[in-house]
Amino acid sequence: MATPYVPFALGALAGAVLAIAVPVISRSSQPALKEAIKAALILARQAQVKSVEFMEMLEDTYAEARLEAQAAMAAPAAAPRRRAAAAAPARKRAAPPKAKVAARKAVRRVTRRAASEAAANA
Repeated sequence: MATPYVPFALGALAGAVLAIAVPVISRSSQPALKEAIKAALILARQAQVKSVEFMEMLEDTYAEARLEAQAAMAAPAAAPRRRAAAAAPARKRAAPPKAKVAARKAVRRVTRRAASEAAANA
């Protein structure tokens, strides 16, 4: 009949040991836990910065590819106009093509967006 008391006694002993050991362990492990949390925060920040840099590079590449594709699509249609433009006065030929103006605007827009994101992340 003594067998039901043994598990109860072991459980009570384990509870008493935990009640004494947990505060001691938690105080001594707090610096290690703080260092682990700090390392995780630094790693998360670095990952965030790298992902923003990757997205900026991807947006720049996309904008360049889109502009090159637009220029390639417009090139065959513009060929007859070029012959006519050669006969036009120099004053009209000096204006930059619309594709270049659009490319400059896109580059400025991407650069401004990257600068504002970098300032927000700093």
